[in-house]
Amino acid sequence: MTNEDKELIGRYMNWEIDQGVWRQSPNGDVDTADFDLNDASLVVQEMQKQEDYLDFILVAYRQYDPTAPIMGEDILFFAWLMAIEDGQAKNFFAAFTEWRKGK
Repeated sequence: MTNEDKELIGRYMNWEIDQGVWRQSPNGDVDTADFDLNDASLVVQEMQKQEDYLDFILVAYRQYDPTAPIMGEDILFFAWLMAIEDGQAKNFFAAFTEWRKGK
């Protein structure tokens, strides 16, 4: 994930950067953003609050299966979306940044 991607996520979540580390709280009393599944769940909560979740899912599903005419009931999609690689939820955040860049 690039620094630009992390900045896009951080701005959406109102996180702050402190010496190159994204923090979920400006006073530093909350964990740093590791861009793992815990952070992904916080982003999902924020998307639900902003009523963005469905738009995100449609973009993410296209990234998962670009040939699908419409989103189906593919349980493997959610396994793909929440897969962990090197401690990060890379598919989730890759789909998220693609979605936000399209806004």
